[in-house]
Amino acid sequence: MPRTERALAGHLNTRFAELKRIRHSWEPGWRDIARYQIPQRGEFLRTASQSDRGVRKNQAIVDMVAHFALRVLRAGLMGGLTPRTQPWFRLTVADQRVANDADVKAWLDHAAERMLMVFNQSNLYQTLHLLYGEVAGFGTACALMRPDFEEVLRFYPQTVGTYWLANDHRMVTDTFIRRFALPARAVIGEYGEDRVSADVRQRKGRAGADGNVMLIHCIEPNDEYEPDAFGTRGKRWRSVTWEEGKEDRLLRIAGYDRWPVLTPRWEVLSDDPYGTGCGHAADADVKSLQVLARRRHNAVDKHVNPPMAFPAELKNQPSGTTPGFVNYFAGNLNEKIGRPMYQTNPSVIGPLKDLIGDERDIVNRCYFADLFLMISQMDGIQPRNQLEIIARKEEKLMMLGPVLESLHGDLLKPLIDWSFEEMMRHGLFAPPPRALEGWPLEVELISMLAQAQSAARVQSIERSVGFVGSLVGAFPQAGDKLDVYDAIDKHADAIGTPAGIIRATGEAQQLAQARAKQASMAQAVQVGSALAQGAKTLSEAQVGDRNGLEALTGAVPAQAAP
Repeated sequence: MPRTERALAGHLNTRFAELKRIRHSWEPGWRDIARYQIPQRGEFLRTASQSDRGVRKNQAIVDMVAHFALRVLRAGLMGGLTPRTQPWFRLTVADQRVANDADVKAWLDHAAERMLMVFNQSNLYQTLHLLYGEVAGFGTACALMRPDFEEVLRFYPQTVGTYWLANDHRMVTDTFIRRFALPARAVIGEYGEDRVSADVRQRKGRAGADGNVMLIHCIEPNDEYEPDAFGTRGKRWRSVTWEEGKEDRLLRIAGYDRWPVLTPRWEVLSDDPYGTGCGHAADADVKSLQVLARRRHNAVDKHVNPPMAFPAELKNQPSGTTPGFVNYFAGNLNEKIGRPMYQTNPSVIGPLKDLIGDERDIVNRCYFADLFLMISQMDGIQPRNQLEIIARKEEKLMMLGPVLESLHGDLLKPLIDWSFEEMMRHGLFAPPPRALEGWPLEVELISMLAQAQSAARVQSIERSVGFVGSLVGAFPQAGDKLDVYDAIDKHADAIGTPAGIIRATGEAQQLAQARAKQASMAQAVQVGSALAQGAKTLSEAQVGDRNGLEALTGAVPAQAAP
């Protein structure tokens, strides 16, 4: 029997309290990361009447190296994984026979192009830019996906501290609760005047209509799900929104057929719903860096502008240290001149500078900034040879490999799967070929970083083909061992070549057969022409009473015939 609205509200309130308890231990670390590394992100204590959201938040930061390192990493992931100016994924199926079908390849390329076009029109790339920063810094990022009437797809990035997560038995996120603010007039317009509380309803058309109202939104598995049922009961995921502090009055109960939340995590420990990121790894060094930077500033300041000591009788007397200022003293001048309280030693600044440099290097390594700035920061004479650059890049990509796999599984694949289903549901693709029916689609990344990870596969193909080619000159039968068509297909797949450029194997074989037939016919015509020319030459040559052709064939001369 379906729950009543009051019973559902009680259930949601209990779950929300439990998720708050679970997340509580993560918050101190997030606050430190936000304070010292990413002051623009993170929100923990927002209230409906809060009006200081625009105040400066980086007062605790003296050295900005973590901010710059995160900026490099975020730009590197954006350009290396999901560049806006070029394709970064393609669609395929597991069965190679189906995947290599010409119609299937063409349709999958068409679908990927349409999706990239929709992505360019939406706010996806702005959202990805924020998500890369959150997942690298805080270890967890989050964004809500929704269909949109104007842009087809719309994405709503969240910041750490505003949402709560929970996992299912497979350690996959299946519960999402967010706390957000909307102006009172927007709440009335979105949910209806009859659903909002009396406090919000009274603000309609008044000065307080633009004041914020705190709302709670929960998406969780629908325990009342029934396939093909009407309304919310037919949705796998239940979506409920209510006003904070008024759980007994729900604003909206809706649902989703597919999980609509992106929750990428940098590195997950055990079955935790939240991950740890570069910000956690760099936390201690970033804090140490702030202390060292303050001490270096103090050391320089004490040397340039040290504390002074003056005779007591000069108190409140006019004096100045600016250039050209004249000070007048009565009596012995040596007794009246102010002196530094102690002599500073500028040589101590050098060790502080070295310590700061060491800490900066550690922070840059924590954020993989040395990977993305590898060439510009390479020691030695520039430029280096290409082989060395490739070797260095492959070595460092091995360190980033697990992270790329995590982002592929938790962020990019769910994003593409959800977007594909939404566009398919709205009829934005041409009808798929019948050969594709029943086959689930798979997502392959073809971005720069993904191709760099596949470099070993590409090199093995090229080396094998080159080795066979070197043998063919001495041993022609070696060429029979190489399946050229399969080698071309696998090489094209590894480097992400568009399907329209490479012909299907069957079509290529037909072209080869047609070309061989044409060559055979041309050879036959050439042989026939040579024979005809030879016959003509023999017919014109006389051998006794017969011509050469008659003598060769034993034919009777034409004039001797009866």
